[in-house]
Amino acid sequence: MKNTNLTILALVAVAMFAVTGCGRHKVISRMTTGSTDGRQLAVVIDGKASFQTRDGKHVVTFRGHELVVGNERLVVDGDKKSFGIPAAAKKVDIEVTDGVLIMSVDGSLLIKTPI
Repeated sequence: MKNTNLTILALVAVAMFAVTGCGRHKVISRMTTGSTDGRQLAVVIDGKASFQTRDGKHVVTFRGHELVVGNERLVVDGDKKSFGIPAAAKKVDIEVTDGVLIMSVDGSLLIKTPI
């Protein structure tokens, strides 16, 4: 009887796991450049995104937004917001999570703003 109860309990647990799953899976989009003009760029977007190069600038499009990363500036949504990038920067990390844009340059936080 004890083994039967354990078997039933195990089957119930497996059935609940099968129905509920292990949680929501988020789509993450990533892009990393090797070196563009001596600078590495890494972008992480929570959701689907497209990455392309236009006029020597990196363009990231996602959920109705557009980030344009140039040598000197990060432009958000066609000049809605614009942020300078230090000329001496060797590594630029950009992340968009839960509607917040974070940009770090050479490991130091430069921007954290809603978008």
